[in-house]
Amino acid sequence: MPARKSTRSTAHPWRAWKGPADELDPSRHPETTLKQIPGNGSKSESSPPWNFTPRPYQRGVFDAQARGVLRQFHVWHRRAGKDRCGLALASVAACNQVANYWHLFPKQTQARRAIWNGISRDGRRFIDDAFPAEHRAKTRDGEMMLELKNGSTWQMAGSDNYDSLVGSNVRGIVFSEFALCDPAAWPYFQPILRENGGWAIFITTFRGKNHAWRMFNEVRELEDWHTSILTVDDTSDGNGRRIITADDINKDRREGMSEATIREEYFCEPQEFAHGSYYARVMNWLAAEGRLSAVGYEPGLPLYAAWHVSEGAVAVILVQVRGTEARIIASRSWRNIAIADALEELRETVPFARHIRKCITKSNVTAFELAGYLVDSSPKHKLPDAVELVRQFLPTVRIDTDPRPFAPGGNNRELLDSLQSYGQARRANELEAMPNWEEFLADAIHTWAAYREDAADSWGAAPNYRAADRAVI
Repeated sequence: MPARKSTRSTAHPWRAWKGPADELDPSRHPETTLKQIPGNGSKSESSPPWNFTPRPYQRGVFDAQARGVLRQFHVWHRRAGKDRCGLALASVAACNQVANYWHLFPKQTQARRAIWNGISRDGRRFIDDAFPAEHRAKTRDGEMMLELKNGSTWQMAGSDNYDSLVGSNVRGIVFSEFALCDPAAWPYFQPILRENGGWAIFITTFRGKNHAWRMFNEVRELEDWHTSILTVDDTSDGNGRRIITADDINKDRREGMSEATIREEYFCEPQEFAHGSYYARVMNWLAAEGRLSAVGYEPGLPLYAAWHVSEGAVAVILVQVRGTEARIIASRSWRNIAIADALEELRETVPFARHIRKCITKSNVTAFELAGYLVDSSPKHKLPDAVELVRQFLPTVRIDTDPRPFAPGGNNRELLDSLQSYGQARRANELEAMPNWEEFLADAIHTWAAYREDAADSWGAAPNYRAADRAVI
């Protein structure tokens, strides 16, 4: 799918540049234009991308980079070769311009398993194909970093640990599986790339209508972005053979893959709430019942703040209760912040937050008491029990999603992304010490669900939302 040109003149929140249009001119940053366009006859054995010949549908990525396009977003079906294409793109850039380059996965452990230690079907390591040993000066296994002989570096990392990476003057970033990445990472890196004329490419398969789906639909209208959606019907190798055939899909179907998974993984059709999430079924039911809608602050009802507090993150949901219905009217999360600072920022940004009646927390009671709040404790549960408790609680919830002065893009967006993503990547990352980004607000939900006061005991039985379930494997 070719890049779509924008006819809008207003600045967009995802836009990478804020200056005049000529700032987008590649002649302003001539060193960023790639000298090699693989697959068009210019490639030699001594030039990158080494050991990689792009398939026909992949050449547009290199063509766009060679034209000076500095932002790309590609949604390709599963097994379309997204990461190998990203590796090859970085190898060309690192050879042509001495700089630092990153390939970011959602989590550090995913990066090591999928790419750093990954082996292709012909038995070769992915990194050896992209960066052959004879072109490397040093390989740092512990840091997953390669130093090339020309002085460039290429490194793999987890986007969840973005705040520790910000100090580096990176010149090019590949965001792999962006639908599972922490959406707060990209705004941290934008100023770096804007200042040095660097590039970024996002490669992913949709995982529900979350931040990646919204961002793609926003930037695809911008003339300075190159974007595409490719399903299994759009991809073939150099000999015209389909990458994934109808027979392949039928085999997956016979072996138990759901139609929802097939439509999302192979045909890039995202479900409202993604398969694989702990809460996909109930969140689909909430959407079908209109419970993700307008529900504002009601001054006559008490306002509670339920918290997640951990060493690296603080998150809160603001809740009011009417009868058996819990109303989540605002939410926030922060990284590496003191509780007192989080409380101050909450009061400054959400007008009614100054009326919080009680803070509910599972830890750090003293910090809230010192800030002058009435505090109550909520019990802790092991993960399976916590998930089941939240599942039983969510059908009683209404979540405000209307634009508000403190959330002009739509209220509780990050909370919805957290609930729909929670569980998708967690199972694969149990060895990772750093929590997933979506756990913070989801845990704040658990804090409230585990709390008992007034009407909390009368939630009632969960309704039958099986009819709305189209997203569970």
